[in-house]
Amino acid sequence: METKSYKSPILVTGTGNAVSASASPHPIMAPELQILGQREADNADGSHTVCIPVEVVADNAPKLLALHVIVDGLISAELTRAEVKNARQGNNFFSADIPSPAGLYELTIQMAQRSHIQLNAHF
Repeated sequence: METKSYKSPILVTGTGNAVSASASPHPIMAPELQILGQREADNADGSHTVCIPVEVVADNAPKLLALHVIVDGLISAELTRAEVKNARQGNNFFSADIPSPAGLYELTIQMAQRSHIQLNAHF
């Protein structure tokens, strides 16, 4: 997961040749993807499914969330409640871009057997 960072917004005002700039006393929190839990199930065919509810938390709506999942033996991955662009999947990865991410989503991952999941999010 990404580390929280804070940015001071700059307010620029002025008329004619007089311009003033000042930093806002209220920092803006950088967007982050929070993991809200995890549900797991062993399937009848021997595969394993993990459901991870996540939430995009941001003061201002980010333009894009690039999500990347790495897991051995990936069978399928799906992100519900999201408009997904550029989805790509291989034997051990899933990646997708979510334009204007906001609110709650659920990531469902099915793998051949129980395996460590690495989840990366970039705004």
